[in-house]
Amino acid sequence: MVALGGGFSTLLWLLAAAAAGYPCLLGLLSTAPLAYRGVQVTRDAQADLMAVVDDVMKRAGLRRLDGVWLAPSAQTFALRGRRDWRGRRRVGIAVGLLNAAHLSVDELSALLAHEVGHLTDSHALRRLLARRRRGVLRRLNQPLMRPLRWYWRWFLKVTREQGVESERHADAVARQICGADMYARAIQRGGEASIVHALAMKHFVRPCWDQRITPATLFEAYEEVWTRMPERVAAGISRWLQAPAKPEDTHPGFAEITGGQIVPLPPDLRGNLPLAQLEELDRRCTASLRQQERHYPMTTVTWAEIWARRKEQQAAQAMGEQQTAGFSQSRAEPDKTQTAAVAEAGSPSEPGPVLSEAQLFLATTEERG
Repeated sequence: MVALGGGFSTLLWLLAAAAAGYPCLLGLLSTAPLAYRGVQVTRDAQADLMAVVDDVMKRAGLRRLDGVWLAPSAQTFALRGRRDWRGRRRVGIAVGLLNAAHLSVDELSALLAHEVGHLTDSHALRRLLARRRRGVLRRLNQPLMRPLRWYWRWFLKVTREQGVESERHADAVARQICGADMYARAIQRGGEASIVHALAMKHFVRPCWDQRITPATLFEAYEEVWTRMPERVAAGISRWLQAPAKPEDTHPGFAEITGGQIVPLPPDLRGNLPLAQLEELDRRCTASLRQQERHYPMTTVTWAEIWARRKEQQAAQAMGEQQTAGFSQSRAEPDKTQTAAVAEAGSPSEPGPVLSEAQLFLATTEERG
């Protein structure tokens, strides 16, 4: 009996401690602020951008906004955090820095209206499926996923329509707030920004990272892509427009969203939204992106130094090609005493020099003026 009574009193004490500790733990968790990588925007520093965000939030009927971030990418996200002590969900928006710089004010409003549509979505199941599908796609090619890859591909196939429905809801909200034509235009502008960012990372930024150097900013690379590769940006938009539906799609097709219409590329990369201290924002976002993707120390250099190095590499490459061509020509023109012997032997002509992948890349890249 004594042991039973002691055990019962211990249980009561544990229950009392849990009852007292749970509200304290909940209170601590609810005080965690909403956070995101990138640069958090303040109303004093970016009054014009915050005016666009506030206008979209007001037209969507949302009163709460816990933060706006400029992300080091060309994508825009709706952010959902923990609930506060009153049970209200913390929400925010992350805007790609290139999106904010490339789109016009009206186009950016339409793009933000899509993200606000996610915040107004009350259908918990489709939000859960959409989030789950994105997580599966991020990990699908990892070695640990290989034994069950067949299951996850089946999961993506059978849940495609339910997962995409969340995006269709956000599309409908954006069309209602800003109009179908403006939203279609904004989606294409956002696609242009995504392609410019991808090309700049592939051809300019990541090759520098591989050499353990990092540019201080990204916008000069964006400008290079926009001025020297506009046909590749337009070709990327055309491919998206013609792309068939796939089981792993997280969004409706580009043709479905835009109605199959393509508007011409604008003459300039920059839109008409004033962004205060754009160079400093670019610098901070570039540093954030490098920390996310590469975890070893690098030397920060300016784009002028990068272009100078590329020019030296192109000069060295051209000299090597001249030497190779001269060597090939000397072999292709034997002296007169050997001409008859070569003709009698029927020796095939020597092949021309074969360019490596690096040479082909440099050959397709014009020298910076």
